[in-house]
Amino acid sequence: FNGNADINQAVTFQNTGALALGNGADTLTFSGGLTSTSAATTINGTVQSEGGAITLGNVTLGGATAISTNVNAPAGAALSIGGVTGGANTLTLNAGTGGALSTGAIDNVTTLTVTDSGSTSVNGAVTTTPTITITDTTGNVTFGAAVTSTTVTLTNLGGTATFLGALTATTLNTAAQPYGVVLNGGTITNAATFSNTGGLTVNGATTFTGGLTSTAGTTNVGANITTTNTAISLGAVNVTGSATIDAGTGAAADITIASVSSGNGSNLTLDAGNDAGAALSITGAVSGVGTLTVTDSGTTTFAGPVTAGTVAITDSTTSVTF
Repeated sequence: FNGNADINQAVTFQNTGALALGNGADTLTFSGGLTSTSAATTINGTVQSEGGAITLGNVTLGGATAISTNVNAPAGAALSIGGVTGGANTLTLNAGTGGALSTGAIDNVTTLTVTDSGSTSVNGAVTTTPTITITDTTGNVTFGAAVTSTTVTLTNLGGTATFLGALTATTLNTAAQPYGVVLNGGTITNAATFSNTGGLTVNGATTFTGGLTSTAGTTNVGANITTTNTAISLGAVNVTGSATIDAGTGAAADITIASVSSGNGSNLTLDAGNDAGAALSITGAVSGVGTLTVTDSGTTTFAGPVTAGTVAITDSTTSVTF
């Protein structure tokens, strides 16, 4: 199909050969929806429906591509893609405010943008995709495998953004919205500030090379958090599994925490810089922790009450204050 097209009924392509939709700036509207799961589908332009579901198998992008189900139907409909081979092109997806959006693996898409969905699930790895932007989704966003990107931006989510595989990104941007973020390992290169108020959960060892700030919501710590000689600033911390929070070495490796609690008696180890200028400070209460260990700091300050099975101060260069 080359050129604009408007087909008023639902269309199912049953052919098993190639299917090409669009030739650049074309807009193809399948008002009642579109199904093409047997053919090798190439899209170059805009494919859309007016509230009908779109179900595609594996898709190759022949140029800048937009796929949506919400034209003249704000609630949209389900949008499902088996997998995407990007060919270094952009991809914009929109399932409306209520449509479930799901894809398989995504590779070599220069910019992946989800402008709206009821929920979003990416069930395969995302590779060679420099920019990932989730603009708006009513429910949860789930990346089911490893994600590799330069910049990941999470704006207006109605639920939780969960990365089940390692997230490797230069920059991770969040917004002051009531969603949560769950990480299961990976590396964020630039300083990361979690502005979302629904909290941060770290279930796999994660490195924030340039530093970490998570004060807008509770930080649930079930695995190691590491920075590279850069500061860590956390609000309320809930320890869900034995973990270490390690800021590296040097005077800039400060750790500041508002409070620490654990509902299951997990152990927590804190390691600030070994320079006299590196400060470790917990400004509120510590409660419910099994063993609280400080392995390194310039100064250590507990400003609130401390209730733990064991408190061990291995090394603090200058002073320890309770």
